[in-house]
Amino acid sequence: MESHNILEYGEFISSVRQNRDSKFGFLLGAGTSLSSGVQSASDCIWDWKREIYCRYNESHRINFPDARSKFAKTQIQKWLDAQGGYPALGAEDEYVFYAEKAHPIASDRVRYFNSLIHDKVPYVGYRLLCLLNKYSIVESVWTTNFDGMTERAAHQMNITPKVITLDNQQDIYRTISNTELMCISLHGDYKYSTLKNTSTELDNQSEVFCQVMTYYFTTRHLVVLGYSGRDNSLMSALKNTFTTSGAGRLYWCGIEEFPSPKVLSLIQDIRNSGREAFYIQVESFDKTMISLSLALSDGNREMYDVVMSEMAKYRESVKLEPFKVKGHCARYLLRDNLYPIKLPDSLLKVDLKSGANIVDIRKVVKNKPIFIAEQKGTLYAIASYSDLESELKEYFTGDIVRTPISLKDISANGAFKSIFLKAILYGLSKLTCLNCSFGKRLIWGDKVFKNVNGMPVLYALSIGLNFIEGKEYAALSLRPELFFTDKNMPKEQRQEISRQYFSKLWNKKYDETLKEWESIIFKNNHLRFCIPKGNERFQFQISNNSSLSLLLGKDQDLAIVIPQQLSSRILFRGGIIPEPLLCFPSINAERDNFDWNQMRGLVRNKPTDYWKDEKFSIGVSLSVIAPIEKSNRFAGFISNLSRNLSPVKKDHDYLVDYPGFNSAYHTQLFIPSPGTDKWQYSKLDYTSAYEIAADITQKINRLAINGQSVILIFIPKEWEKFKTLNHKGEKIDLHNYIKAYCASRGITTQLIEEKTLTDIMLCEKIWWLSLAIYVKSLRTPWTLASLDENTAYAGIGYSILSKVDDERHVVMGCSHIYNRFGEGLKYKLQKVNNPIFDRKNNPYMSYEEAYKFGTMIQNLFLESMDKLPGRVVIHKRTHFRNDEINGIKDSLKAAGIETVELLTIEFESERKELPYDINRYGMGIHNYPIKRGAYIVISDNTFLLWTHGIVPSIRSESLSYYPGGIGIPAPLKITRYSGSSTVQTIATEILGFTKMNWNSFNLYTKLPATIDTSNTLAQVSHLLRHKSEQTFDYRLFI
Repeated sequence: MESHNILEYGEFISSVRQNRDSKFGFLLGAGTSLSSGVQSASDCIWDWKREIYCRYNESHRINFPDARSKFAKTQIQKWLDAQGGYPALGAEDEYVFYAEKAHPIASDRVRYFNSLIHDKVPYVGYRLLCLLNKYSIVESVWTTNFDGMTERAAHQMNITPKVITLDNQQDIYRTISNTELMCISLHGDYKYSTLKNTSTELDNQSEVFCQVMTYYFTTRHLVVLGYSGRDNSLMSALKNTFTTSGAGRLYWCGIEEFPSPKVLSLIQDIRNSGREAFYIQVESFDKTMISLSLALSDGNREMYDVVMSEMAKYRESVKLEPFKVKGHCARYLLRDNLYPIKLPDSLLKVDLKSGANIVDIRKVVKNKPIFIAEQKGTLYAIASYSDLESELKEYFTGDIVRTPISLKDISANGAFKSIFLKAILYGLSKLTCLNCSFGKRLIWGDKVFKNVNGMPVLYALSIGLNFIEGKEYAALSLRPELFFTDKNMPKEQRQEISRQYFSKLWNKKYDETLKEWESIIFKNNHLRFCIPKGNERFQFQISNNSSLSLLLGKDQDLAIVIPQQLSSRILFRGGIIPEPLLCFPSINAERDNFDWNQMRGLVRNKPTDYWKDEKFSIGVSLSVIAPIEKSNRFAGFISNLSRNLSPVKKDHDYLVDYPGFNSAYHTQLFIPSPGTDKWQYSKLDYTSAYEIAADITQKINRLAINGQSVILIFIPKEWEKFKTLNHKGEKIDLHNYIKAYCASRGITTQLIEEKTLTDIMLCEKIWWLSLAIYVKSLRTPWTLASLDENTAYAGIGYSILSKVDDERHVVMGCSHIYNRFGEGLKYKLQKVNNPIFDRKNNPYMSYEEAYKFGTMIQNLFLESMDKLPGRVVIHKRTHFRNDEINGIKDSLKAAGIETVELLTIEFESERKELPYDINRYGMGIHNYPIKRGAYIVISDNTFLLWTHGIVPSIRSESLSYYPGGIGIPAPLKITRYSGSSTVQTIATEILGFTKMNWNSFNLYTKLPATIDTSNTLAQVSHLLRHKSEQTFDYRLFI
């Protein structure tokens, strides 16, 4: 493909903006109406195929209520192929053939099309297109569509559409006014009798339309959107139009990376004639119209405001239903690590002189009982009047005054929270004679955990400040920690020492450690201190009793009795979500079976797509890249994929016997041998990461020629020194580079390091490898049983690339997981223009970018499910800003999606919950940690969810199993910014998605797949940022 035939998306937008004083026409195809709820030409074809199939198989109508499911398509197409006389799947004449075959009477075809669009409303792209007519940029819209969307949008925008169809084509010669938009229906209009759908009709374009088109675009530019170039007569008319002498330019926009042969031929013919024509890859009609409208309104405030008003047309005020805990029986009592604290209700404040430097001020007050923060030229402080005056008078202008402050103010302002937390650390250290670090939020004494190279590692306590909705006090979190006196100790060594400490800090030991710190801090009494000493206006009061949480249930027989003296300490309530079930088809396909253990479910049943995918009869093929010196060892390792293996004893609680690939997945696995054409030899000793990448990618290309297979790439220990390579001035992870290279070519790979090739945990490794291979052959092993089939889910991740010129480029990865039936599995990249960064360098979208993201979400769902869901759930790791909330919701609301859940999911490291064991013999801290699936509501729209914790053992569900067996599990904190679902529904969905990481046979991951995949894939995404309009199967990246 010659590069001068291609325009990048941004170049196209700039080109249109530079020519805004020219006149434009638009040619729209069926792809422009998908987001308005009008089904595509492909959907129509499957409707017609189903009609024909059911005509001869009447009893099967009930089996295929929706012809668009993968199973229905497979069965219907198989029947059509067996009959003979029908076009091959994907043939160019499918549309015209099946339209006439299904509805041979023209008026019946009109009725069919009328039924598809009678209640549809134009989405934002159509409205913005008509808006460009108001500003004299777009004069005409030519369309092959029958849906009248342009006409409807024009009426909505108070524009008079001049509709020209096959029935009144002579009206095209009538002069139009500045208040009219010419709408030419090239294939007719559903309201009239003349529609063009059959082969004869489509191959004869109106001579009147052709003549006017040639004259019209002599001086005007044409933008083509959503049109495939299917009908020959229109393509011929376009060729004739743009090969005739003139200045008008053709911009052909398509969703594929490169134009089809037919479109490419048209572009080249036009360029050979001396006129200009370009192909542009775009994501969707709506996103393109948003980009064009914003670019064309640049410098025109009135137009910009109108554009923004149209985008926000369906906005409603955000109303959040508070989370409510269900259940009435006490099931579990938990000891929190939170201690109620009463904070001062005011701060001192004073205006700073112009030019006063806060860094200098901090140096002056260092190691003094003065705690400060600066906000917009005003200094806020906890201190005495006299200390503040004597130390900092030279920086002030005006008097020091006291200003009231609420807990809500402190909670919402990081600077205020920092002042109070530093004051608390200072006060505690003075009372206990312990050391403190404001930056690390630690206090510590001289008790040694261990000595490393003569430098002690000391026991420490981490201090945090938490806020409780509806209470007149806050809560201090206390967590055992370590303090490293050796500031130069490598990070990896610190992490290993911390792991040694926390891995053994189980429930009872954790409780004992907390009690030791309680005795040091509180000495069995409530604590009270002032900053500075004697200053009653800054008094802090801390309770020595930690708060409690109560988990509720519905089964009275399992209820526990809470001791009366503890009831008043219960601050939070929650419940338990059952372990999510996975869905597997049974051996005889009579029904679906369910299991919470992935491996057991596969062994007892079959993979989800077994009965729906003919690939099972073909099997799975492997190819290998490995050094010749280590190929025999690697061949021996992967031969285990065909063997029966049993887990070691310590893994019996969650691993089942591995029965061999063929038995586990009910399809054959083809493993190559060294020296064959599917086993490529790499070198053992390379001189650089670049040399490795060049050689490996060359061998990948060679293997890809031999047909579809999963490529295993063996990484010997000799390559470990070459983990990064320099690519176009960037330091790139070698693993990510190979993944991105293969993903862009639709090739799946599995990288295996040499350290994996041991007999330790062999059964677990082979289960893991077998799953990776199965999934990367683009198959579906299992789906969730608990999801709503009318809901779609997505996760957002970001990749930030810093350039040499210090400009930060942000690529957003959207991981669209799937719906209830496992459909979807898409991954989309989108460059974020003009990102907003917070102080932690986290990027956020502007309103415009968030709106575009909403249109991207819709297109992903339409590609996957052929319809828009009724509810959309979006997860990300950082909070949603107002512009993001409004942009996403406005976009989805305009498409008719009523329910939008926007959820932030992050780890909550400060909260530690220890369950009590309460029985007839008394109560004490339980031996096992909290149950997986436990949740605690901590505010109206925030709750904690334990995705890591104890689960049943597969040996017996009466036995408990703690995966990993290390330390105290930390919960996820989920905050809702939009939506109305119950806490139980949201928690169930998130817990379910922790079982959907198909790159691991762990019983679960700590993060849901929506977040886990979008963050992981975003790390690779900046290597593919030039393909930001392309959609990938996310299995290409794992």
